Amino acid sequence: MKHTIWLMGACFLCLYILPLHVRPLAIPDEVRYAEISREMVASGDWIVPRLNGLHYFEKPVMGYWLNGLAMKLFGQNNFSVRITSAISAGLSALMVFFLSAGFSRSTRKGGMAAGIYLTCFLVYG
Repeated sequence: MKHTIWLMGACFLCLYILPLHVRPLAIPDEVRYAEISREMVASGDWIVPRLNGLHYFEKPVMGYWLNGLAMKLFGQNNFSVRITSAISAGLSALMVFFLSAGFSRSTRKGGMAAGIYLTCFLVYG
């Protein structure tokens, strides 16, 4: 089980964490969410999300809070905008691993399920 988790962690690090800063933000979604988080950090208003000064209530505010916290920790860059999504994907993969391993009583099948999950286009893209 330890080897499976370490292998999954190494794949997660190589596929998700290392390339976070390489490509530009996707237009329009990532840019929009990054700007909302940036405005939260700049204004200090963590309650009302704003996009170009206008209230923006299209999505739940928790994602903006996490991105804003990452911006405060790592600065305003592509890495800080994407790290919260990458961590969420990693935690979801752990959940898939433990659920699959528990239902099948096989850590190998759990590792395969988590690997398939991490390489799905909708999760990775």
